[in-house]
Amino acid sequence: DCRTRHLALARDLTVERGGRALLHVSELSVGEGEIIVLSGPNGSGKTSLLEDLEKANAGASLVPHRVDDLLIRDSVEAECRFADRRARVASGTTSARLRALIAAPALPPAPGTHPRDASAGTRLALAIAVQLARTPQLLLLDEPTRGLDRATRQRLAELCAGLAASGIALLLTTHDRDFARLLE
Repeated sequence: DCRTRHLALARDLTVERGGRALLHVSELSVGEGEIIVLSGPNGSGKTSLLEDLEKANAGASLVPHRVDDLLIRDSVEAECRFADRRARVASGTTSARLRALIAAPALPPAPGTHPRDASAGTRLALAIAVQLARTPQLLLLDEPTRGLDRATRQRLAELCAGLAASGIALLLTTHDRDFARLLE
């Protein structure tokens, strides 16, 4: 469909860390509702690329592979409330999104649960809900399947497809070839 909007993410971007060039991107764009999967060996600059893309694109939100770095409050409820305030959305928006992201038969954690006491899948869902509070045009997911069982990876693929269907562009990194195939 030629009416699909494309977000220009990078043009002539060199990703560097510690004074060392990790990779160079001549041009990178993603279409509205498109899912792009990046793979490559450890140390090739995938995470650094996502971090640089988030900094350079106001409409982008990053869910890091270490989601605990993003989840800094003492409870799931506090994380949701903070995300609502930061994004200036109605109270309860992030909590409702979290409940929607956690597919049956899984149950959302009790509001007072510390994020680090939740399962890997629940922490990932919480991190995604927190980042979606800002209504990004682009969601960046860095190694999102780390620590997830097969059923949760399947639900994550379905979640990604649903986000793409709603018009959000997704750019993710993964070493998980089976998961990448679920996104095709």
